[in-house]
Amino acid sequence: MYPVGWGEAGLELARTISRIWLASGMAQHILSSASRMLGFSFVTLGLIQGFWKTGSARSLMEDVVGFTIMFFLGATVASYLALRSGKSSGFWERLADWLFLLGLGCTAGETVVLVVSIT
Repeated sequence: MYPVGWGEAGLELARTISRIWLASGMAQHILSSASRMLGFSFVTLGLIQGFWKTGSARSLMEDVVGFTIMFFLGATVASYLALRSGKSSGFWERLADWLFLLGLGCTAGETVVLVVSIT
């Protein structure tokens, strides 16, 4: 997509941005970071189940960590597919990027729930 009314200049800008995006090689970085965050999320889930008393905050925290795990797992798989695929690597790389950002957002949500439940 490019801004309406820009004509050929907008189309060329969109192509240039796409080339820069694909040339940046974000899939490798997302793969390593998402897989580490996935492991961290599993450890967090285990600690919650082992040490946190039952209650509504624990249930909410387990749900948020569950979503975090799903987002980081999706980012890991999508970034792997971006590295392995040829023509469609741009789609998988963008998907991995968005899933990783959603996982980071859920991690921030975990922090908020933890701080609110402690105080």
